[in-house]
This record gives sequence, structure tokens and C-alpha cells, in this order.
Amino acid sequence: MGNIELIPIRRASPELRSAYAAARGFLGIRWAFPVLPEIIQGLCQRPALLHSTFEAYFYASRCGRLPCAVREMVAVQVSQANDCFY
Repeated sequence: MGNIELIPIRRASPELRSAYAAARGFLGIRWAFPVLPEIIQGLCQRPALLHSTFEAYFYASRCGRLPCAVREMVAVQVSQANDCFY
């Protein structure tokens, strides 16, 4: 399996820094130190894709008619079905 180079905030281009900031904003992450989860950094090679992915996540997870608790349970069930850590 290949590896994806992860680019930390301190080495990110201005475009990537902007995408990282948008992802953190969509997720409601407020950190005093410049570290991002690897799932976010995994999309670092394409800042536009990173931005679009977390914008879609925001709308899928925070908008709509289902209560937040139901959306969370769906995410947990899908994660378990895919044998993926949530």
C-alpha cells in the first residue's frame, strides 16, 4: 500500500493553510497548537478537495431534519459496519 505525504500546518502553502482553517472551522475545532488529525492532512495534496470534503461533511452532519443524536448513531453504525475506528 502506498503512503500519502502529510503536510503539517507549519509547512503548508497559503492555499493549504486556508483549506486547513476551513476544515477546522467546519468541524468546530479550536486548537492553540498547530496540529491536525491525519484524516484531514490525508487530503492535503489537493486543498480544493479538502475544502469541498469538509464543506460536504458540515452540511451532511449539521443540516437536515434528523436530530443530531440520530445522525451520530448512523455515523457510529456505519463506522462499525466498516470496521473503522470512530
